[in-house]
Amino acid sequence: MLSDYQVKQSSPRLFAPISLLTKNHPLKKDARPMSSSAPKVSVIMPVINGAEYLNVALDSVLAQDFDDFEVICVNDGSTDGTLALLASFDDPRIRIISQVSQGGAAARNTGIYFARGQYIALIDWHDRWLKNKLSSHIAHLDSSARVGASYSPSLFIDKQGQLTGLGQFPRLYDIGLREVVCHNLIGNGSAAVIRRATLNKLNACSPVHESGRICYFDETLRDAVKLDFWLKIALYSGLRVEGVSIPTTHVRDTAGKLPVSLAEQYASWLDVMAKYRSSHPARVNRWFSLAHAYQLRRLALNASQTGETRLAFAYFFKAVFTNWRMVAETPGTTLIVAASVCLSVLPRRYYRFFEARATKRLAKKQLAV
Repeated sequence: MLSDYQVKQSSPRLFAPISLLTKNHPLKKDARPMSSSAPKVSVIMPVINGAEYLNVALDSVLAQDFDDFEVICVNDGSTDGTLALLASFDDPRIRIISQVSQGGAAARNTGIYFARGQYIALIDWHDRWLKNKLSSHIAHLDSSARVGASYSPSLFIDKQGQLTGLGQFPRLYDIGLREVVCHNLIGNGSAAVIRRATLNKLNACSPVHESGRICYFDETLRDAVKLDFWLKIALYSGLRVEGVSIPTTHVRDTAGKLPVSLAEQYASWLDVMAKYRSSHPARVNRWFSLAHAYQLRRLALNASQTGETRLAFAYFFKAVFTNWRMVAETPGTTLIVAASVCLSVLPRRYYRFFEARATKRLAKKQLAV
């Protein structure tokens, strides 16, 4: 149920309320704050109790070498100092929207609703961008109208903001449905810059909230929200998804208790796949078995890292027997996951020791490539 929205925009003097919208007065198009000259890029930052890292993320956006943008920070019912921290930034490009807690998907949808830019850039409150993030992706998107979304490799940072030596290096070109279904294509929620026209092509297949805003990100899912979103783009937009070669995003390790259980992750993944197997059976069913194996392997790794040994073994063996091509295509990764699953029988301190050693070796290997 949609409840209160409060929209504010920074000014040299104060954050003055532009409008207060409640469930009795749903959002309307003319309720959006507009100006005579819309920015080229709208940066959407959902924030949920993000006071610890928010300033770093927002500073990295404001420091971009491309400056024709607005930043829409959606405060999703934070109970810490998030709102006060946002109010401390004195920059007219920042707009703040406060809503009761509805989750990350709803916060992104709200941000997109209020966005005025030709391009939509997404960043999570605990990550940060390199200063050439926007300029790299805008140049990429401007160079070809057939590219509907642009992304980049990402590097991992620890809780203190130091590079770990690891990263995400997804395939950058010739992206088909197979890559979307089988692999974590983009890798994180801070890597993509999306053409607004791409989102417009999803209007007909995305549910409309009672507020009138379109739910590009499915607010009913407990997990697999990004998979659902990129499947929509792959199946409905008719545009390409491509990457730039240089890493432009730093993804923070906020390791802790998983927001949803492994069983819920698996159920959400199956729900998403069932939806598109029904709507596009010929295209999606072709890759379902292989994608299922990859998903089970990811769950096996997550289970081993959280000490759920029995689940780790169950998911891993199910992955191997679901589709042998997963092993043939990525034998090295499968071996690493198998080792992690076997080591999960050890006491946690020993598992963490071997995990740290393996991470260091993997970091050296990635840096050498």
